[in-house]
Amino acid sequence: MWKTVLAVTLLIVSLVTAMVVVQIIGLWDWVGPLWGRISALPAVAPHVERYQLGEENAALLAAREQALEERAAQLEAEAAALAEERRRLQEERDALESERRELARREQALAAREEVVRGLEDAAAARERLRAVYEAMRPQEAARILLDLTDEEISKLLAEMSPRQAGQILAALPPDRAAQVSRLLGL
Repeated sequence: MWKTVLAVTLLIVSLVTAMVVVQIIGLWDWVGPLWGRISALPAVAPHVERYQLGEENAALLAAREQALEERAAQLEAEAAALAEERRRLQEERDALESERRELARREQALAAREEVVRGLEDAAAARERLRAVYEAMRPQEAARILLDLTDEEISKLLAEMSPRQAGQILAALPPDRAAQVSRLLGL
C-alpha cells in the first residue's frame, strides 16, 4: 500500500513540476485562466481583490520609494552645494574681516602720523611766532633771553630769521656760545 501512495505522490509532484516548467517557459499559460476562475468564486473573490490591491499598492509604494530616493539624492546634492557655498562665504567673510583689521590698523597708523604732523605743524607755528617775537626785539635783548635756550634751539630760531637779524643776535651772544651756534648753523 505504501508503494502505491508513494507512486501516486511522485506522479502528482511530477505533473505539478511539469506544469510549472511549461508555465515558466511560456508554452502554455494555465495560471491566468485558473486565476480567473478562482477569483470568480464568491468565497475567494474578496481575498483575491485584496491581494491585487496589495500588488497595486506595492507598485505605488515602490514608485514612491524610488521618487523619495531621487528626492533624497537631490537634497543631498543641494546640501553639498549649500555646504560648499557656506564654506566659500566663510572664506570671504574671513578675508573681509582680515581686510577690515588691516584697514583699522592702517587707520590707526594714519591717525598717529596725523598726530605727529599736527605736532610738528604746531611746533613750527610756535617757532614761527617765537622767531617773529625775537626779530621784533632789539638784538641785545633777544641775545640775553636766548642764553637760557640750548644751542640747538638757538640755531633753529636763527636759521629761520633774516640773515641780517640773525647776524646781529649772534654778535650779541657771548663768543663761545656764538661759535657753537655758528657751527650748528653751518651743518
